[in-house]
Amino acid sequence: MAISILYNQLLVNPAVRHTWGYSEWRTDITVQRGALDRKKAIKPGAISRATGCDLRNEDVPLYVFSIERYLELKAILAIRGILGSENIANAPKYLKQASKRADATSAALTELAPSLISSEIEWVSSIISESSGSPIRDHFQSIYHELLPREIRHAVGQFYTPQWLARHTLRQLGYKSEDPDSLLRTICDPTCGSGVFLVAAAEEVRQAVQNRSVTIEAGLEQVAHRLTGADIGALPCLLATTNLILALSAISIDNNIELISEALHSIKCADALDAQSGDQVNADVVVSNPPWTNWEYMPTEFRQKHINLWPRLGIYKKSVKNAGFSKEDVSALFVAHAIAHRLKPGGDFAFILPESLVKSATNHAEFRRFEVGILPRPYAITLMEDFVATKPFDGVSNRTIGIYGRSDSLTRYPIAVHKWGKLPGDKQPVTGNAGLSFDPVIQWATLSKSDDVTSSWSTSSASASALHRAVDGPNMYRGRTGLFTGGANGVFHIRRLTTRGEYITVENVTERAKRKVDTVRAVIEPTYIYPFLRGRDVSQWKYDSEISTLLPHTKETKMQPVDEETMREEAPLTYDYLSQFKSTLADRRGFSKWELPYLQTAFYACQRVGEYTFSDWKVVWRYISARFTTAVIGPSKEDLKPHIPNEKLMLIACGSKDEAFFVGGILASAPVISHVHSRMVSTQIPPSIVQNIAIPQFNPRNSIHMEIARFCELGHQHTGKGLGPEARLCADEIDMLVCRLWGLSEIAVAAERRSIGY
Repeated sequence: MAISILYNQLLVNPAVRHTWGYSEWRTDITVQRGALDRKKAIKPGAISRATGCDLRNEDVPLYVFSIERYLELKAILAIRGILGSENIANAPKYLKQASKRADATSAALTELAPSLISSEIEWVSSIISESSGSPIRDHFQSIYHELLPREIRHAVGQFYTPQWLARHTLRQLGYKSEDPDSLLRTICDPTCGSGVFLVAAAEEVRQAVQNRSVTIEAGLEQVAHRLTGADIGALPCLLATTNLILALSAISIDNNIELISEALHSIKCADALDAQSGDQVNADVVVSNPPWTNWEYMPTEFRQKHINLWPRLGIYKKSVKNAGFSKEDVSALFVAHAIAHRLKPGGDFAFILPESLVKSATNHAEFRRFEVGILPRPYAITLMEDFVATKPFDGVSNRTIGIYGRSDSLTRYPIAVHKWGKLPGDKQPVTGNAGLSFDPVIQWATLSKSDDVTSSWSTSSASASALHRAVDGPNMYRGRTGLFTGGANGVFHIRRLTTRGEYITVENVTERAKRKVDTVRAVIEPTYIYPFLRGRDVSQWKYDSEISTLLPHTKETKMQPVDEETMREEAPLTYDYLSQFKSTLADRRGFSKWELPYLQTAFYACQRVGEYTFSDWKVVWRYISARFTTAVIGPSKEDLKPHIPNEKLMLIACGSKDEAFFVGGILASAPVISHVHSRMVSTQIPPSIVQNIAIPQFNPRNSIHMEIARFCELGHQHTGKGLGPEARLCADEIDMLVCRLWGLSEIAVAAERRSIGY
């Protein structure tokens, strides 16, 4: 109700927007976060559904602004309810400004709906009385989630760290109510948001006070003076401050207003990447869930200000003009900076991070040196927690991990990994440890290249890790990416309709095409038509081509397209068909600078084309898949042309049928599937993932090689809808053959097959 009133008042009244500082807020938000819907477009109707009102006009930034003003009002009322209005006079600037805005919000609500202010004051009274002696929690998370539905949270990229995860992380760091000495440590969260980690720490202190292992005075002192944070946004700082004041009142409010009011200065409104942002330097513990996003998506002002921090902190040593730099996750920058500038020597840390930081083979390599500064200071990672299956963030399937460690120590492998499963029950607990009352699976993290500390991590059980080390080595075969049209699938993907003599009637496939083009029928030559495979056309040991593709390249020209003069002479009808889409094809933005000359040769150039593309026999696997899914593909039975995989299929080109089934058999073996799974990032399986699997060059005179090829081919023949009993027997035979090939334990390989399934 209050949000609807505020939103509609702002929507129809420009004077109110001006009075409440909407323009200044938009400027600040753009600098801090970028465009609110930069990550994902918001569908019409989202705000109407959130407010329960049928709104004709929807303005997402204005709605978010309304929510922030409302939360600001609740926070100020809570602070005043505990400390009184007079104490805010000595508060930091951001808090005093928030107090003034809250007065304006209160006045507007009083005029439009007087009963609402009474309700808000009652809410404040209830949480203050509820706080006394009760478990401490973040009072604003649930309100925020209720007011800002999942769809809009996705778009604006804002997610709160669950309270159970914050408390679990603190306890994993050894900050526990059962150990009063551990509570004497200072804690800093440099990207604190609403203060969830600080709230979790305060709850440990409250329990210690309740258990009488810590006095009330000491508990208040610890929360007021030893829990600190920073955030670039004024509202998160206000909410964190309010939560700390409520936490202190939960420990004891009697005759302690002066001490409680000192928490007004615990949170600094400052850029976490500025070394001089307050007194959070040299904390005993740094704990944080920093922003996760690629560097390219950060606001322009942020990038301009902080780009030199990457080389200064030693976490990116190539030129920042390198194309891959834009994909570096900014969370790495926050971690390195916090360890360098917030943590005392020998201090402990924990960060909630994306899994890609340790598992991506193409990014974050220098970060994995685990050292900071031009004159490097090492820090040790001592534990990783895998929360991928747990999915701690409501409605988001991001791959979450926690890393723990200590500054000024060396990282040593293997590193223990606690792999957590799904949370029991439908809801995550608000506080306490009930969310992780079960035991994790113990795994170990090792370097994918044992002699390269920047290489990505492999995580698996101890027994699987031993198998992986045994199959590690140089691969005689190179993984490749399938054909990429540069965003013009609707032009190049075609269906063959009829054949008359030397010509084929085709229709372009426009369903699912991101770039919309007209559907046309045309009669063209067969010269550049090939059977085509997409990711969804491939399952384990099976494939089914449903459409064709135009590929105006040859085995000889590779990345260079057939030139226009040759095309007009050899396939004039094909040239005419492509010319209908000339402006669309010439306007493609997917070509890198080094690829542009190919597009200038002919407007219909494609990408990821090489001699390997035209190989009759290939082994392919799906790039996006929860499981390593492979199949051997041969030439089309109709026209004997090679199947062309698209960019969602990775491939290894082979010189013969037997060689393809040999390579395909090895890739389908239990040790290799396990090896790949241990290195996957999310559900992505790039071509580089096989480069360190020691597949030997095929030798037709080697009986083991030929037997692997034979059973792999038999497995393909026996595969229908999934791997039946006969196909599984073939997989078992291959497993035993690779044991002989690599000198592996048959018992260990059989156990790994049972673990991963078929």
